[in-house]
Amino acid sequence: YTAAQGSDWTNAQKYTVTLTLTDPANYRWKNDETGTSGTATTTFTITQAPNAFTEQPSIVGWIYGNANNDPTNAEANFGDIVYMYSSSEDGGYSKEVPTAAGTYYVKAFVSETANWKAAESEAVSFTIARREITITWSEKQLTYNGKEQAPTATAGNTVSGDDLTLTVTVEGEHKNAGTYTAQVTAIGGTGAANY
Repeated sequence: YTAAQGSDWTNAQKYTVTLTLTDPANYRWKNDETGTSGTATTTFTITQAPNAFTEQPSIVGWIYGNANNDPTNAEANFGDIVYMYSSSEDGGYSKEVPTAAGTYYVKAFVSETANWKAAESEAVSFTIARREITITWSEKQLTYNGKEQAPTATAGNTVSGDDLTLTVTVEGEHKNAGTYTAQVTAIGGTGAANY
């Protein structure tokens, strides 16, 4: 007999195979009591495959304001992989890459299709570290004027769009002639939490 089948029987669905006797004059199918049918059919089904990640994603954190590092290494049994991010391990995940300093999580996802089920990787944590600033001091040789004085400090190595203000403090009264120590004790302004 010969079997007639499709050329692309790979997708999950039901298929029919037609069997045709090559010598129907001398043979018949077992269930063909009359012996008049030279063909027989049978069906089979390819079911939707289970899916899982065989390799979990990995990612290296970065410093606020620097280029982000893409996650890598995730592998699944089937499907195209999409990486998504969240600020909490069990929170909602989105494709938007975080930019602010903090701890985040990344997962790899594969969408469900007719041929395979959806898959979701483990959550992997990473950190966007706070950026270190440089400090430039104003004139440090001041002339007595009867009032408390201190130099001012300006932040450098900042990210475009951030406008930082530095709080300078000097311990004790500092209006008389002498040597004092000024220090930056706080960072404020736009984006301060990232420094």
